[in-house]
Amino acid sequence: DNPYCRPEAVDPPLTEVGRNQAKALQPTARKLSPELIVVSPLVRATQTALIAFAHLLEASASERVPFVAHEGCHEIAGVHTCDRRRSVDELRRDF
Repeated sequence: DNPYCRPEAVDPPLTEVGRNQAKALQPTARKLSPELIVVSPLVRATQTALIAFAHLLEASASERVPFVAHEGCHEIAGVHTCDRRRSVDELRRDF
C-alpha cells in the first residue's frame, strides 16, 4: 500500500518538516527584492511561498508584492496522488 497513492493524499499541505524548511528560507527571502512571487498551484508550493515570504504579506500596502499561483509552474505530475492538485474553487477558499 503506497501512501503516495491514497485518495486522501490529493494535494497535501506541508508537513511540520516542510513548514520548518520554509521558515528556514525566511532569512534568504528577506534579502531578495521580488516584484512578483509566482508559484505552483499545489498547496504545499503555495504554503512554502507564503511562509518563506511572509514579510512581504505583512508589509505596508505600498511594499506588498503580489503572489500568483500559475498552472504553468505546476511540476509534471506523476502517478502519485499527492502530485495532483485540488480544484481552483477549493484553492480560492483556502488562499
